Amino acid sequence: MMLRKKLTILFLIVALICPMVFSAGSVQAASKVRLNKTKITLVVGQKKKLKVKGTKKKVKWSSNKKSVVSVSKKGVIKAKKKGKAVITARVGKKKLKCKVTVKKKKSALSKTSTSKKSQTENTTNEAVAENSETAGSKALVVYFSATGNTKSVAGYIADAANADTFEIIPKEPYSDDDLDWTNEESRVSREHDNTDLRNVELTST
Repeated sequence: MMLRKKLTILFLIVALICPMVFSAGSVQAASKVRLNKTKITLVVGQKKKLKVKGTKKKVKWSSNKKSVVSVSKKGVIKAKKKGKAVITARVGKKKLKCKVTVKKKKSALSKTSTSKKSQTENTTNEAVAENSETAGSKALVVYFSATGNTKSVAGYIADAANADTFEIIPKEPYSDDDLDWTNEESRVSREHDNTDLRNVELTST
């Protein structure tokens, strides 16, 4: 009789503990469901794959601004234009969010000017030395600057060499769209492919 009572009490204890253990395990498993990225920065045209970790359930993806960032059914996001958007991954009743910032891609001329700036500064001392040898003649720094970077470098060289500056200005200025080298129909792309289009009319010579 006593043995039966002990077994009954033991059974009740096990019956009470098991649901608590399984419940705790379920909560812990649910808390591990997360995105591999919660904040990301891209440039226009760039792609990135988002993943939901901690679950094998079906994920439904969405973007609150599809014109800025789109997302595929597999979680691949693509930056379309400058701006900010939020990508949402829905797993059952749980929503996971990733904030995406899209920056504009630098133009080709801007990149070229920036990359050449350090080279120009390294040769400034040589230019100054040559200028001192020909002190009897006035030097002239001729430049073209679509974004302003080359203009600042030209001014730096002119000051160091005690020279005058002359800016080449096209009659039809270059817009940001004209300088978009990633667009095959942009002005710089067409001028690159067709040498006849490089004969640009200037406002002064």
